[in-house]
Amino acid sequence: MNGSNLLYNFAFFLLGGLIVYALKPFLGSYSAKKGENLATKEDIAQITKVQEDIKAQISDEKWDRQKQWEMKRDAISDVVRAIHPLTSALEGLVTLHLVHPDPNTATRRDETPDERKARENFVLCLENFECARFLATLFVGDALRTALSECYTAYRTECATVMQERLSYYSTHMEARVQKVNTVFKAAREELNIENNGHVAAVN
Repeated sequence: MNGSNLLYNFAFFLLGGLIVYALKPFLGSYSAKKGENLATKEDIAQITKVQEDIKAQISDEKWDRQKQWEMKRDAISDVVRAIHPLTSALEGLVTLHLVHPDPNTATRRDETPDERKARENFVLCLENFECARFLATLFVGDALRTALSECYTAYRTECATVMQERLSYYSTHMEARVQKVNTVFKAAREELNIENNGHVAAVN
């Protein structure tokens, strides 16, 4: 009985060994394939993470460029918008001095209340323009920065001419000032990449 069991166990062990030996190539291939699939999944996950990181970085950079462009646009809009009230204030000052011409006098006449009010209004508008100009210089290039500086100087010069009642020179200074303003408008359009049809090019 013991001999039969021993023989039976030996035969079973031998048969199991043969089965394992026969299936070894398939088991090895399956294990290799399983490992390969696992590695592929890990690679895909890592590649996906890198792609998402790149997309997020590109998105952040594009957002930064867009916000910077919007800040530039707003700064330029503010400084250009400040030119109109400044021009109106100067014209109001000129009109009052034309009403009371007193050229070629050795002594200056007293400033009327209306003239003082007009002068103060011009000074306020000039200060607003200067504040807007200072902010715009943080965002704009050399061409517009220079144009704004020259425009500011032109307004100051024209005002000084009027206040000194050198009205015979007013038209000359006015032409120079108008030319400086037109230069500002042209430089502003170029800075914002505004085409002749009035469309604004998209930010890349």
